Amino acid sequence: MIANSFAEYFNALKNIMSNYHKENELDRLAFVRRLEMIDAECEPIYNDFTELAAVICGTPISILTLLDQERQWFVSKKGVPFNETPRQISFCTYTIQSPEPLIIPDTTKDQFFKDHFFTVTDPYNVRFYAGVPIEVEGYPVGTICVFDQKPRQLAESQITALSILSRQLTHALEQRLAIVRERDQNDNLQIVKNIFEYSRNRFESLFLNLSVAIYTTDLNGCVVEINRKAESLFGVKGHIIVGSSDVHTLQIESDIKVFKCARDKAWKGTPISGLEVKFQKPDGSELWTICNIQPIFAPTGETLGLIFVFNDIGDRKALEGELIEINSALENLSNTDGLTNLANRRHLVSQLNLAYSESAKAHIGLMLIDVDHFKSYNDDFGHPAGDEALKLVAQIIQQNVPNTCHVGRYGGEEFMVLVPESLVDQSIEIGERIRSAVATHLWPLRGITVSIGIARSTAEIPTPDHLISLADVRLYQAKGDGRDQVVGFGNRRPNKNKPAA
Repeated sequence: MIANSFAEYFNALKNIMSNYHKENELDRLAFVRRLEMIDAECEPIYNDFTELAAVICGTPISILTLLDQERQWFVSKKGVPFNETPRQISFCTYTIQSPEPLIIPDTTKDQFFKDHFFTVTDPYNVRFYAGVPIEVEGYPVGTICVFDQKPRQLAESQITALSILSRQLTHALEQRLAIVRERDQNDNLQIVKNIFEYSRNRFESLFLNLSVAIYTTDLNGCVVEINRKAESLFGVKGHIIVGSSDVHTLQIESDIKVFKCARDKAWKGTPISGLEVKFQKPDGSELWTICNIQPIFAPTGETLGLIFVFNDIGDRKALEGELIEINSALENLSNTDGLTNLANRRHLVSQLNLAYSESAKAHIGLMLIDVDHFKSYNDDFGHPAGDEALKLVAQIIQQNVPNTCHVGRYGGEEFMVLVPESLVDQSIEIGERIRSAVATHLWPLRGITVSIGIARSTAEIPTPDHLISLADVRLYQAKGDGRDQVVGFGNRRPNKNKPAA
């Protein structure tokens, strides 16, 4: 409806509003608050609607509103900084009074709106307004509307597109309302119980159109009724499934056992709620659901059948999978040295503590490796060159130890190798292999060597800290004996190509 004046618009609405009483507005306000969106953070999905409305109409301002008693709340907005306005100065108050769009091409030429706050006083100087009411379950809850600071006309196709957006918003709000209701104390099972108390005709109408997936079974486990949501969710046809006991023909084996166990408990009179079950649909896709199972009791207390209620939780499961991947990546980062990509000190100590806790009889070897004269290397060639040297030392160590060893950077220019029990007796040979590989490497700036101290756990070394301290003593013994040395198990193994210092 395009208003040449508000008086003309009001007269057109007079017949529509003749039966509209105060109690209707009270019901509408209660319904709006039931959506739990006023004063809430905007959900990203609604930003798409306002963005699309602005694009369709070519306007700088678009708003999705909900109308409360004294104000209109902006669920989503584009082009304005505030979140609400008083209802007494809102255009949308008039828009919701009719199922038709309200379009004001030029507010300054409209007898009612020419003196309006947004036309005269507001810094936005509104000249154009177009709004379409949004109706949910018969209640006009708000609008999708656009504004401009200059007069304009909308093409019929633009008005149609706005109306389509309004209908899509109705569907979105209906889904939200279903979620709110589902969270309520009685949940969907109570709704189903109430449905069975009504007449069969009313039950059929409500059952088929419920927004949750439901089917019922009889004494033999055969499907009695299945609603449209369940048909859509499981990818089956009701006229084929009714009378059959085979709704979920492609259930994944690990979950069908859980599902049948829950169903058997329900047959014995125990309601089941919150059961997560994964199915495989006929097209091969996976379907994650939360299932509630409610027994249907005869007046004598016997179980006559079961009611199955399902909600699709695929989006939540996908998010959980993403969170697991993120947590795994974060865990990896927390255990990794940023320079060398080896395990960091935290992870090394954790592995050492774990080895000690697993068995009092376990024997492990611990190797501390220190780059000789590294301070002077940094002083002569700079820290970037020193970092490159440390990364190369890390690679050489990794390449010269068995895969079952844990290798990491213990701190600064010091590295640690944890040797498992099966290789403890070869610790000195492994250390000598590392020492030799570093010493014979063709270093681009000057030769680099390492000193290595090795210790192994025994009954006389009760804690990981004692083991580290012993390896550290032997490391400093190697440095004191002239560096480029391996000292382990109380006996030195000097570099035979170099006289002892």
